[in-house]
Order: sequence, then structure tokens, then C-alpha cells
Amino acid sequence: MNGSQTSNGSDNARPSTARLNRTAHRTLPGSVSQSRLGHAPPLLLVATILGSLPIFALQPACKPNPVKTPRATTKPLALVDWNVTAFKTGGVRVLLKRAPGKKVVAMRLYFQGGCQNLTDANAGIEKLVLSTTEIAGSRKYPMDRLARFLYSRGIQIYTGTGQDYSVLAAKAIQSQFRAAWDVLVDLALHPILRGPGLKVQRQRQMWAVRTQYDEADQQISLKIEKEYFKGHPYERRQMGTVENLKRFTPQDLERYHRTMLQADRLLLVVTGDVDPAELKTLAIAAFGNLASSSQEFHATPPPRHEAPRLIHVPRDLPTNYILAYFAAPTPGQPDYAAARLAAKLLSNKLFEDLRTQRRLCYAVSAGLSVRRSNVGYIYMSTRSADQALRQTVRIIDELKHKGVTAKELAGLKAVFLTKRLMKLQTQSAQAKLLARSLLVVGNWRWAGRSLAAIAAVTRPQLQAALNRYLKNLQVVVLGPKSPGQVQIP
Repeated sequence: MNGSQTSNGSDNARPSTARLNRTAHRTLPGSVSQSRLGHAPPLLLVATILGSLPIFALQPACKPNPVKTPRATTKPLALVDWNVTAFKTGGVRVLLKRAPGKKVVAMRLYFQGGCQNLTDANAGIEKLVLSTTEIAGSRKYPMDRLARFLYSRGIQIYTGTGQDYSVLAAKAIQSQFRAAWDVLVDLALHPILRGPGLKVQRQRQMWAVRTQYDEADQQISLKIEKEYFKGHPYERRQMGTVENLKRFTPQDLERYHRTMLQADRLLLVVTGDVDPAELKTLAIAAFGNLASSSQEFHATPPPRHEAPRLIHVPRDLPTNYILAYFAAPTPGQPDYAAARLAAKLLSNKLFEDLRTQRRLCYAVSAGLSVRRSNVGYIYMSTRSADQALRQTVRIIDELKHKGVTAKELAGLKAVFLTKRLMKLQTQSAQAKLLARSLLVVGNWRWAGRSLAAIAAVTRPQLQAALNRYLKNLQVVVLGPKSPGQVQIP
């Protein structure tokens, strides 16, 4: 159906290097909060709320009037009202962010666990269950009827699997909320996991596994994940293996689906103009009788890398692809905001130097992923891996020693916060942030605090994050020649 995702298409999947290659000058989409102020001009909105951030405006040359910085308000950004109602139906947790007057409703049903649910023998089964559901439909909405119904009502259904959780989601205009809800619930509870839908999806997933090394960006991403997370649950992939996918029977899928429907593994997030009492009634009727497993999912600490490492993967290509991972705090940790700004600062510096001034790179970017076992990354594609790496090391060293000025930090915050607010214009983006806050951080209220944490970062905190995390880089270079002896930090 519309909007289907890949195996890494869920909210917390690792960053797609193919996407970074296309939009290297942009930051990795992140998690910020937005409220009823959503339609104000973003940069003005940020500066007005924070007070301490400057506003830069373009003025005609004949009117060089200075732009005044707004006075600080007494209401901090952390107190922006998200208007969230939280409750349980049996063991299923439900979050509703009501948005009166909004014309779109987003519903997302999350299945907790991700790679912790997988073994070498069943890797690939969770993705196959969800993607088959998306195609084959359910008891009430089998394949042909499902397609016609969704098209006639303008409803979108899509699925995604990731390393910490998976999702079955629906989106519709407000007048079609009940219809979309009915489809989502029936797909979740009574999917068809056999027949032509399973056959089609099995072939698609097997093809994706067989061709996963054809694209350089995907190959280097898979290689560094395998090397960095060796022995960690993230080493197992939701895509699975060809051998597993051939072996899974309809009975295997139906048996696994029953384990996914344990109440304490589920989280339902709804955003839009929906009455809390109505949603509670619907949720109790749909999920109130599900049994719980008492299974707890704890974040497995990421592997510790005590020394830098450079791995060269020979491949006859005109371009070298470079991807580095480094340790990073998990969202919600005290220095996460500082580390995120530090990664953004590094990304800006790399783009300005390697891409704009020296023209060494076609694409270059840095950022943090959003996972329970988190990492930061540096990505670039270049004709000269040796020169690009040496300049990257120089830039990292300069940032560690010089840091940023107060003016640079203020500008960094203003741009960062503006982009985050713009990302949260849609109901789906707000639902994703609420879910990530609960499933990754452990507290949905983090959604309303993340912007304030960014705004509060100080120069010493940013400097500490640069020095603490930009070290012991694990680097993979995919290309024709080894970059030689480069002193990786």
C-alpha cells in the first residue's frame, strides 16, 4: 500500500547512507516538539520563545535598520503544552496528542523489541509478517477489498521494522478516522499470512537480501553495522537471510504474529482531532483482552571500542565511500543535547571545508542516530579518501581545541531548532516523536523537553561533548585504494 517502508524504515533505524549521499548538506532528521504555535514563522518562533537567540533578517540596502532581539519570555520552551492523554487498555499503552481543528489523523501501533526478538533462526520473520499484512490484508479486508477500500477513502497503510521496534501505521483525513481505525485494528489482529500475498512478499524480501550489496552506500552501511555491533542484538537484521525466508511456513508466521500481540509489547500512538473518550472506548474494545507476556526489553549497552580502527573494503569504483561510527549518548541522557549539537557543528564544518572550499567530497555529513544503543556517524563520498580523512581529522582536532564562540553557538541553536520545528508540522512526525520518547527514552514527556535541552546547551557542555565522543572512531572505507596511514582519533 502507499508509503511502505524498507527494513530500516522505522523511526529508529540507522541512518541511510544513500539518503545522506543525496542530501549531505542537511542534518539527520531529529526529534523535537511543537505545539499550538506550529504555524508561526519557525525562526521567529524559536527566537521569540528562547529570547537569548538572535534573529537574522534580510533588510533592503536602503533601510539598514538594526534588528532588535526580542525580550526573553517567562515561559520556557519545555512548558509548551503537548496536550497528551496517556492511558492503558489492559496492558496496552496508549498516547493521544489531541490537535483540535487539524484535518489529518495519524495512528501508529508499535511492537516493541526489534532485534531483541530475533535469533539466527528467525531473523527476517517480523518484517515478513508485517509486509505480508500490508499486501495480503486481513480477515475483514482481504487483498482486493483492502486496496479498493483504502483508495476510495484516501487512507494510507504502511509498515516498518527497525532495531528497537516495528510499526503498523495508518493515516487519513479526520472524517475517515473510524474507517482507518477499523482497517488498522483488523490488520493488527487478524492478518492473512498465507496465499498469494505471502508469495509475493517472500520473493520481494529475498530479492532485497540478494541485492543488498549491489549499491555502495548500502554495502558500507551493512559492513560498519556488522563490525561495530559484533556480538550485539543489532548485528541481527530484520531483513533476514534467503535461507530463513525460504524456510518460513504460514504456520511459522502465524505463530510469530501471536507473540507480537502480547499487550505489554504494544504501544498505540494517535495524533489528530480525536476525542480521548472515543479513543479509549475503541482501544478497550480492540485491545483490552490481549494477554501480557511480562517480558522486559532493556537496552543492551553498545560495544566499547577502546581504540580507533580503519577497515578498507576493496572495490573497483570511481568513488571512495567512507562511513565512521563513534560512541554517542542515548536520547534522554544528560549530555545528549550537547552531543547532538556537537555532531551538527561537525557536519557544518565538514561540509564547508571538504565540500565547499576544497571540493574534496561529493557528499559529506555527520550526526547521531536515535537508538537505544546509540552511535554517531560521519559519512562522505570522495575521489581522494586519504586527503578527505586527513582533513576530517584536522577539523575534529580544531573543534576539540578551539570550540565555538558564543555567537556561533547561538546561530547553531537557532538553525537547529528552526529545522526541528519545521520537521514537526505533520501529525505523523509528532506521533513518531512521542513513540520514540517512550520506547527509546522511557518517558513520553521527553518529546516536550527535547527542544529546551538543545536551547540550554552551554559552550562548556558542547566542548565536553566534542572531547568525550569524537574519539576511537571505527572507520570503513569502500573503494579502490586503501587511504594509507591516517591517524584516526
